[in-house]
Amino acid sequence: MEWPAFKACYDSGVLERLLAFAAQHALFVPGQRIGVAVSGGADSVFLFRALHQLAPRWDLHLSVVHIDHGIRGEASREDAEFVRALAAEHCLPFHLHQADVLATEGNLEQAARRARHASARATSEIEVPAAF
Repeated sequence: MEWPAFKACYDSGVLERLLAFAAQHALFVPGQRIGVAVSGGADSVFLFRALHQLAPRWDLHLSVVHIDHGIRGEASREDAEFVRALAAEHCLPFHLHQADVLATEGNLEQAARRARHASARATSEIEVPAAF
């Protein structure tokens, strides 16, 4: 499979290894709808771009999901806009979920995880099972 310029940014075999792993473990069903959770950080953007490259192989229908946890103010809104633009650049649906985890009691990480899980459930009811 020929990879565009995106490949040059990563180890030369990483996309081929992802393809082989996905095929070996039957990660995808042809025509499957997948919600890709994208925070805007390097890891999730790479995952999104890799899945976008691999999607034609299985006729995957991708959607982009972003959660604004309400933790970092303007920086969080900028992340959401970056992810929205990324989805638009690839002509994909974008789902933004808002959560005010600062208003919840207890551990912040646990509150954020609960918000992600709630968002995944809400997204799956609308369109896709989101991977978080």
